[in-house]
Order: sequence, then structure tokens, then C-alpha cells
Amino acid sequence: MNPLREALVRWAREQGYPIAFSRPAILDLARAEIEGRNRAGEFEPGFYRTVLAEAFSYPEDVELPRVTSVIVLAVPRPAHRLTFHLGGGPFQAVVPPTYASYSEVPEVIRGEILAGPLRGGYGLRTLWAPLKNIAARLGLAAYGRNNITYAPGFGSYHQLVCFVTEADLVSGAADPLKGTPGGAAASSPALMCPECAGCDACSRACPAGAIGHDRFLLHTERCLTFMNEHHVPWPDWLPASAHNAIIGCLICQRACPLNRGLLRYEDLEPAFTLEETAALLAGADGGGPLWRAVEEKSDALGLPGLEDVAPRNLSALLLAPGPEGGGALRVEADSRVAADSRVRTGGRVSADSLEGGGIGG
Repeated sequence: MNPLREALVRWAREQGYPIAFSRPAILDLARAEIEGRNRAGEFEPGFYRTVLAEAFSYPEDVELPRVTSVIVLAVPRPAHRLTFHLGGGPFQAVVPPTYASYSEVPEVIRGEILAGPLRGGYGLRTLWAPLKNIAARLGLAAYGRNNITYAPGFGSYHQLVCFVTEADLVSGAADPLKGTPGGAAASSPALMCPECAGCDACSRACPAGAIGHDRFLLHTERCLTFMNEHHVPWPDWLPASAHNAIIGCLICQRACPLNRGLLRYEDLEPAFTLEETAALLAGADGGGPLWRAVEEKSDALGLPGLEDVAPRNLSALLLAPGPEGGGALRVEADSRVAADSRVRTGGRVSADSLEGGGIGG
């Protein structure tokens, strides 16, 4: 019997958050696996350097006298529609789940925990560890073939949140790390959703060919999300129709049978005005008060740094045919957008290709 743990479980159940606990050793296991895969050359070097090596934190990075327990939760998240005003009217771009307020969500939950089940002076710190790996080891979620984790009831539309604390939440409960060779939990490939066996819906849907059958890991260098988050040039082989969100990508998740009926949308406000959208498409070269207003609005939307990638991504999205793109209907409504789009896509999409297409959202 562990009263603190039971209080946290009750609180999480009331919130609708699946929750799991472990000893700090699980962080070492996750780190060792990722570093081992990197040494084996399984990660694209740029991805490891700019995403994995710099983004993750571990117990030695937090200010606590000691770390006794690890808490991991799965929090359901909706996708969003973000409105940009153009000369021909509003255009709604998709923002996949977890992007909006990504850093704020753990801090809100941390405050609720400290005000509720862990009130009484316990230290609790947010940890940006390899959360998918850890959640899969704890049975909180399972990997899909697309390397995204799936949680029961939420599918892949959730955000994993991790905390470390000095409170003892593991005594009196089964040890999730016990009974595995050398004290280590199973490696990631063994933690894939059983439904993925024999299913290739995500790999068939991926327009970039990033989800292969030759290995467990995604081919990150071909993933549209990696490209549009990190200014990777659009390759010539990437179809214009691949662009489906202002940042990130939802194609493989929408195609997944495990996500059927689970995707929700909410409007993200405030919208970008006509002047702000024009400034955004022009990029930082415009400078001045209007660009500062764009930066402030990105922050207010819970999308800090959006202005760094949106000029190129929005241009590509406006030119994309299909339900998420603007096609000629929106691009031709404002010649400045069409000209800017052709420049930022490196001339890959010509004016002659601006035919048809739906309105995003």
C-alpha cells in the first residue's frame, strides 16, 4: 500500500489520464538504448544531433536533492485549425496534436499535481526524457509502425508527460523493470502495437516513403515532419500534395486503423490578420513592428518559433492540391502569395501547376 501513489492514481483517473510509475533506472535504460542505436548508425546524424541529443534531459539536469520516482502520463490532445487571412478570404491550416502549448501542458499538470495529490512540499520536476521509449517500456503506450506511440482510447493523439520526484511512489507496488534480463526492460521493437503486424496502412500512405519494412526505426531523413520543422530543403521527389499541415504531418496517423474516429479539431485563436499573413510569407526580411507582432502572436498561440518555419511551410501548403492545400483558388487570390511560394519552393512548383485544389481545414 502506497498512499501517495494511490492518491495520484485516483487524481489521474478523474482527469482521464493513463498514468505509470517507475524507478529512475528506466531513464538510464531508455538513454542507453538511444545512444546504442546512434552508435550503430540507425539515426540520421542531423536528427540525432538537433533533436535527440539536445532535446532530452535526465535526472542530473533537474534541481532535486534526489530522484526516487518517475511519473509518466498520457494526455489526450486535439488537432487545431489556425486561420490565416489572405486577399481572397480566410485559409485554415492544420496544426497536428501536441504542437500548440506543448511546453505549457506539462507545467499546468505539474501545478495541478502539486496542488492536489502531492501537496505537502514534495519536489516535482518536468523531465524531457525519451518519453515514447519510457512509456512503451511501462506499458502506458505502444509504438506504431510509424514510430509514434499509441495509448488506449487516444490512439496517437496524445502528449506524453514525464515528471521526476523525491516522493516514493514505487514502494509497495510491482516493479516494472523486474524479471527482465540484466534488469533491463524489453527493447523498443518488442513494444510495437500487435495490430501493426501485417498492417502497412501508414507506410502505404506516407508520401515520402519514410516508413519502411527494412527496420523498426523511421527513416527520419525522408520524414516530412523532420523536413518542415528543421528547414530541410524540399527534395525534388516530394509531391506537392504531401504538404498537409503548417508544421508536422498527419498523413500516417490519419491512415492508421487504430486512430479511426479519434481525431478532434479545435480552432486556434487569434487568427493572423491580412497584414500579418503577408509579413509572415515575406519572412523576417521585412522586420519592423509588424514582424514583432507576428512573433508575439505565435507565442500567444502556444506556437513559439512558428514564424521561423511558417513562411516556407505556408507557401507550400497554399500551393498543395487536395483537402489541406489551397491550390490555385487561394494562391491566385493574392499574387504576392503565388510569387513568394514559387521562390520558397525553389521553383519546383511553377505557375502552370496552379490548378484546382480544395480549401484547407
